[in-house]
Amino acid sequence: MQVHREVLKNAFKIAWHAPALWIFGIFATFLTGIGDSGIVLRKLSNLPLWATTASEWKNTFSTVFSLRFLTGLVQTMINAPGTFLITGVVFLILAVIIGAFVYFAVISQGALILGTQKILYEEKTTFSGLRSVAGKHFWPVFWINILVALMAGIFFLIVGPAIT
Repeated sequence: MQVHREVLKNAFKIAWHAPALWIFGIFATFLTGIGDSGIVLRKLSNLPLWATTASEWKNTFSTVFSLRFLTGLVQTMINAPGTFLITGVVFLILAVIIGAFVYFAVISQGALILGTQKILYEEKTTFSGLRSVAGKHFWPVFWINILVALMAGIFFLIVGPAIT
């Protein structure tokens, strides 16, 4: 029994007949590809995943919440308010861009699922129709992604030391 051939044949048929799903597929890879690339890069550099991740979080928290960092931040606000304002605007713009990518990636995941379902039931699929319906399911798909990321992180923290 070769089920994988049937699955690949159906996947190709769906992709061929629904070009609207192509754009959603590209955006959906942004969300999943970011985390996967970090795992692959750490593995290629022969660094244990759990150790580098734990030490990176520890260094980040100890730096951001240190008294020296906060004192320097206040001094920058007082001595160079223009620089502080420009830095804040840059961080705000980056946050908006990252938020837009996350939003479109989550919407794309929902649109891919919905579009595949519509094609299987031989209903019409349009880009705008899929986007609007998938937008209504943003929060459930977003929280599923958060839960999957948390479970993967916990898994690597538990199993990581045993692997290396």
